[in-house]
Amino acid sequence: MVPRPSSGELWGLHLMPPRIQVDCCLPNGMMVSLECLRETPLLSIKQQLFTEARTYPLSHLLQEESSYIFVGVTQEAEREEFYDETRRLCDLRLFHPILKVIEPLGNREEKILNREIGKIGNPPGNPPGNPPGTPQETPQETPQEPPRKPPRKPPRQPPRNPPGNPPGNPPGNPPGNPPGNPPGNPPGTPQETPQETPQEPPRKPPRKPPRKPPF
Repeated sequence: MVPRPSSGELWGLHLMPPRIQVDCCLPNGMMVSLECLRETPLLSIKQQLFTEARTYPLSHLLQEESSYIFVGVTQEAEREEFYDETRRLCDLRLFHPILKVIEPLGNREEKILNREIGKIGNPPGNPPGNPPGTPQETPQETPQEPPRKPPRKPPRQPPRNPPGNPPGNPPGNPPGNPPGNPPGNPPGTPQETPQETPQEPPRKPPRKPPRKPPF
């Protein structure tokens, strides 16, 4: 799966750390790790690399520094040869901080010229597979639905009065029965009011006779 291009200086990072460990692969099969500043140009990295490589085995197989160039994998998943050694490490947009030292094949000046022409035709920031002049696709945000309000309950309406029942008479009360009279009680009959049961006064406990002292 081809990784998507990133807008940072290093894959997964918007800004490269001030100091970063760079792994350099030499043509003699040795790998040298260098601690570099993020703004170090490639020419300074190459000089530091070949100074350190003289202390490693098989250093006699290496040629002069000017015979080699750096190559790396960019965030667009492309293998790019870096002919311009004035470029800074943070400007390379590497996928990982790994550089390989190789001998350039073909005409070096012609390759540099072709790369410069390719940069003019394709503006910076445009993916390699996107034709020049084609606008980049930007992810569209999905519109969020506004929170739904709970449905309002209709107000409760009073029960309808049956036809023939005079207004003011409760629905369950027969016509002619005065309001407040129970339905089973004939009209004009006084309502039975519950009588309160008289409560008995509290009984006092019987007094005990005083105890007489023994003779």
